[in-house]
Amino acid sequence: MESARARALPVLLVVVAGVGIFARGPGEGRMPAACPQPAMRAGVLVCDGDGDDVGGRAWLVGRKLDVNAASADELERISGIGHGLATRIVDERSRRGRFARIEELDDVEGVGPKLLAKLGAFVEVR
Repeated sequence: MESARARALPVLLVVVAGVGIFARGPGEGRMPAACPQPAMRAGVLVCDGDGDDVGGRAWLVGRKLDVNAASADELERISGIGHGLATRIVDERSRRGRFARIEELDDVEGVGPKLLAKLGAFVEVR
């Protein structure tokens, strides 16, 4: 009796796996395609432009971060901004005062036209 159960278990596992494979719809289980730029769906940010889902950064979804109030830690959560750049942005804000326009971030070492264009989807100046 024990040997019949032992033989039935692998067969059952194969059947369950087969059902799972064939039960999926087309496209399910595939990695989403990387998005080349920040993407919004129904007014909510769903992709950060590097193909990364922003679900792990829930504080950012649906709203922009105020660059004049953000801490270095908050700025670091934006794709493309590391610890050093986030610190330089905060230091520049402390040195000069509030940013009047997002374009003024170009004065910070490490922020060029490409990153500045991407940041427009994530930050704002209030």
